Amino acid sequence: MKLGILTMRRGMATLAIGTLVTLALASCGGGETEELIFELSIAERQLRSGQSEFVARHGDTVSMKLLADEPAEVHVHGYDQRIQLLTGEVNTLTFTADATGSFQITLHVRTNLNDTNAGNHDHDGHAHKDDAAEFALAVLMVQPR
Repeated sequence: MKLGILTMRRGMATLAIGTLVTLALASCGGGETEELIFELSIAERQLRSGQSEFVARHGDTVSMKLLADEPAEVHVHGYDQRIQLLTGEVNTLTFTADATGSFQITLHVRTNLNDTNAGNHDHDGHAHKDDAAEFALAVLMVQPR
């Protein structure tokens, strides 16, 4: 009888350890990709939606729903994703998070709308109009799956 109880306890301990290892591995990576929606409200050239860091995992589909109080462009650095924002309308930028790391989300606003002859310049691998101001909005953190 003692041998049967001892064997059963060992079996339960092995099952418990196996369950813990499975849970730990599941939380460390893998899993299905997700479709993530982040809402960004921009007013007076600042993020007003409260959250300034967005987290995704490699392979996820990221949709940013953007609402701004003036015409501008939002740029996700490192992904070279950008969208022109129309005032007072929800604008959506969707892409696959296929690179891991930390990526700045910036707002680009033309400071002189009357000067149509402004030249372009290169900054950190992407072009800007000379009369465009850049404002940091948030960070997209893409973690390995």
